[in-house]
Amino acid sequence: MTVLKLILEAIYEPTFSNFSHGFRPHRSCHTALDKIKKMSGIRWWVEGDIASFFDTVSQTTLLSILSKRITDQRFLHLIEQLLKAGYVEDWKYNRTYSGVVQGGNLSPVLANVYLNELDQAVTLKIAEFNKGEKRTLLIHYSTLHTQVYLAKKKARATHNWAEYKRLRNKKLNTPATDPQDAGFRRLTYIRYCDDFLLGVIGSKKDAEQLKDWLSKYLQEELDLELSPSKTLITNAKDRVRFLGYDIRRWPKRRILRIHTKQGVKTQRTIEAKLELLMPYDKMVKFGKEYGDTTCWQGKHRNELLNLSELEILKTYNAEIRGFTGYYSLADNLKTSGGKLLHLTTGSFLATLASKYKSSITKVGHRLKRGPAQYVVSLRGKDGEAIREYELVASTRQLKKDEINYNQPDLKPNTAMYRTRTELGKRLLANQCEWCGTEQGQMEVHHIRKLADLKGKTRWERQMQERKRKTMVLCQNCHVELHTARLREKKKQTKGKLESRIPLTG
Repeated sequence: MTVLKLILEAIYEPTFSNFSHGFRPHRSCHTALDKIKKMSGIRWWVEGDIASFFDTVSQTTLLSILSKRITDQRFLHLIEQLLKAGYVEDWKYNRTYSGVVQGGNLSPVLANVYLNELDQAVTLKIAEFNKGEKRTLLIHYSTLHTQVYLAKKKARATHNWAEYKRLRNKKLNTPATDPQDAGFRRLTYIRYCDDFLLGVIGSKKDAEQLKDWLSKYLQEELDLELSPSKTLITNAKDRVRFLGYDIRRWPKRRILRIHTKQGVKTQRTIEAKLELLMPYDKMVKFGKEYGDTTCWQGKHRNELLNLSELEILKTYNAEIRGFTGYYSLADNLKTSGGKLLHLTTGSFLATLASKYKSSITKVGHRLKRGPAQYVVSLRGKDGEAIREYELVASTRQLKKDEINYNQPDLKPNTAMYRTRTELGKRLLANQCEWCGTEQGQMEVHHIRKLADLKGKTRWERQMQERKRKTMVLCQNCHVELHTARLREKKKQTKGKLESRIPLTG
């Protein structure tokens, strides 16, 4: 299936629309949300959701779409056989007469090929829908603009600026163009798999007509139906949910004072900008594991009590960065994130207090280094701190970097911090577990799972006997392992490396 996926991507990826962001190389939820954040002036949303998309895809229509670009009948027959292969659930074989099986490598690509027809149709609809170069300028605003100019000219002569300031403030709070101008319309579109949004700069009637057109096109051309409960027309002032974010038109107005060579110039920014918000229900769902979300007080977690301080801290940091990292585009990350960090910090301290049969206050005093700064030190044999690890406990530590199109959204992996041997001891050992040397920098060799090891080489048998998915190696042994020269030179070792993590900073 992977080979078929690569072939289809090579054929169709250059032709896919820029409106599509789901299951594509170098695109993710964040790239779709980044496009939405740059939109402005949206008045109505048409929320689109296809009912049971993967289960209702017409295989006949899909093969017909594929045949437009692929002429090799053997390749098309192979895809047809895969679509009709069926699936096994609860040890029972089920036939597939429609749809594409979810979970396979090929399904996301086929879904994008199928819905690319929708993208192309919407592109043509945008060209048809858009109208006008700009909105009509209001006469009242033009009159105010002239009054402000004359008042400023008079104030310079009389040195009485009261009337000028009054008129200027009135002008800054008066719309310049007609928001209901029927001669100006715009349509924007974004899609992530079978979820999509149509942003309408126009009337509610325009949005209703677009919804009717959309429903008719999907039913007649693609044999799909919109979900009645999820396909809605929403005013941009209200919140609309997309990819786990709440999207709302910013209700405020920002006025800037710009310093120029002619003096200070007062200017308001573009109104009707969109803001992305972290939903409250998502915060509550994430925070339930850490404590009481009604008063945002943390509680201890029994499943972490057997881990060391360092392993507990790294587990908390991975989980916190995973959640806040996904909501890094949220405009309320600092305010809402503060509640979550208060909860997780309390849970971290409560877990350590329960582990040592102590109080939260004593644990907090021992680890605190400053305001909202808690540090776990890794100490050597002489008791001196070799390295310090800080808990993510403040919104100042949350990063809001620019969107990187080369990195998709990833879930936090906390299993790597829960090893059979305490992580701190292995870091402090600084000894190669193969040759025994203590010289140079050590690295950790990772495998995905023990079941992948065949036991044909000595280092594989050693990891199987220890039931450990990691092995601390010096740099020379690590290189020799991946070049099949580690003790046994005849057999080539398959690459199961996930990462190389230096043990010394």
